[in-house]
Amino acid sequence: PTGTLITSNVLFVDPESAGANENLDLPPEADANGLVLFIYNTGGEGIIVRDDGGATIATLLTAEHAIVGCNGTAWKGLVGAET
Repeated sequence: PTGTLITSNVLFVDPESAGANENLDLPPEADANGLVLFIYNTGGEGIIVRDDGGATIATLLTAEHAIVGCNGTAWKGLVGAET
């Protein structure tokens, strides 16, 4: 596979680009059944969390976090502000 190997369920992501947002593509649903990820945006840009087909699951602004989970056929997520 291409991309970054996920080694933890907690991801601190610091997007560094000239653009307003960066994409974070999740693993294929068939390979992620039961996987739950806690994603924290620690950078200055937004993060668009997408499934492997490119559909948006969650959009994180600066200092927001998301919890995303997979049931083997679809990713679902929710977003909140950091405290």
